[in-house]
Amino acid sequence: MAKRFVIRVQYKAKAWYLKSPVDSRNYPTQAAAIQDGREWARQRWFSGYPSQLVVHGKSGRILWESTFGRDPKRFPG
Repeated sequence: MAKRFVIRVQYKAKAWYLKSPVDSRNYPTQAAAIQDGREWARQRWFSGYPSQLVVHGKSGRILWESTFGRDPKRFPG
């Protein structure tokens, strides 16, 4: 199974950052970063790779995450 392409929205130094393994950008608002993050994840998914968008709050805790593509099978145990 292919690894997921993880895109993170994080708050650092009074700005929201959108980070991926290949690029990083900053935004004035969290909503703008999330909107672009979803678009990046969808583009990656349409290219044939599973992707994941992870949104962090100002404190650094994960608020929510969203996956694009097939989720892995769940195994008991």
